[in-house]
Amino acid sequence: MLALAAVLLHCVPAASAPPPAKASMSKYDDAVRLLASPKTWCDGARQLAQLKEARAIVPLLAAYDRPIEAPTLCLAEAMEALGATTEAAKLLASKHPDDRVAGVRLMVVFTSDDHLAPLREVALHDPDLPMRERALEGLRRQRQTPAWEAVIAGFLTSADERLRGWALDRLIEHNGASTWARVEAHATRENSPALCLSIGARSPIVAIMTKEAAAWWGSRLGHAQR
Repeated sequence: MLALAAVLLHCVPAASAPPPAKASMSKYDDAVRLLASPKTWCDGARQLAQLKEARAIVPLLAAYDRPIEAPTLCLAEAMEALGATTEAAKLLASKHPDDRVAGVRLMVVFTSDDHLAPLREVALHDPDLPMRERALEGLRRQRQTPAWEAVIAGFLTSADERLRGWALDRLIEHNGASTWARVEAHATRENSPALCLSIGARSPIVAIMTKEAAAWWGSRLGHAQR
């Protein structure tokens, strides 16, 4: 009997050890709570960066955008360390509206030519009008690189007059030789009288226009108004 008991005891599995405490979850939550006050949010940002959890970017961004007069560099550095530029595109592709708004905002805080294509896609094709408007604003606030210029100029082919006008405004605001070349080339194709007048009124060549150039603009505007 003793031998059988010993065998049975040997076969009984040892009691499993209790699961380890969710220390990382506790550390994450504690660090996020530190973001509630400017006095402690740099400590929270440092701790979140050390945890290397990309989900911390959203609460860091919320703290960064709070309307408080306080240093925010530590928050930006933590978001950058956690891969904000890459995570922005993932958030924009989310099905959750709040994530998508955060994605556009991150693209403004951490500008990159990599953001141009996804922002353009949302601006042109998203079914939600507020998101399309956010994407346009995100595009406006990107660095004005040659790639940015090409993407903005692409809106000039839109059938939507409002989008063409938006693109013309961006190119004219840039006020560079290359952007004006695009604007003036587009003027020969633009059929909206309002947009033609807007281009003509703001063109830097208007003040020094030759008679031939003035005649061209006059004929162009007359064509658009018919």
